[in-house]
Amino acid sequence: MGIQGPHYDYEKPISNELIYSQNITLTEHGFIKDYYLLNHDKIIMSQSIHYRVYSFDEAVKLLADYGGFEYQPLTTNENLFVEFRKL
Repeated sequence: MGIQGPHYDYEKPISNELIYSQNITLTEHGFIKDYYLLNHDKIIMSQSIHYRVYSFDEAVKLLADYGGFEYQPLTTNENLFVEFRKL
């Protein structure tokens, strides 16, 4: 399971006048991230992903109750990922 900070709208030129952008829309239980590849004002690619967000305690309980995974506390200062062990 990955731990991430907030997501933000942004756009960035990538090459040949193409622009990568993403827009975030909050939902009741998470957010939708819309990705776009633009050529000037024309959308040439788009993709949407719906994310469901849980508090850490909710995630630990769901993984234990439905997946049989037990949280393994970190032993380092690295906090980008957490570990679970299959029981």
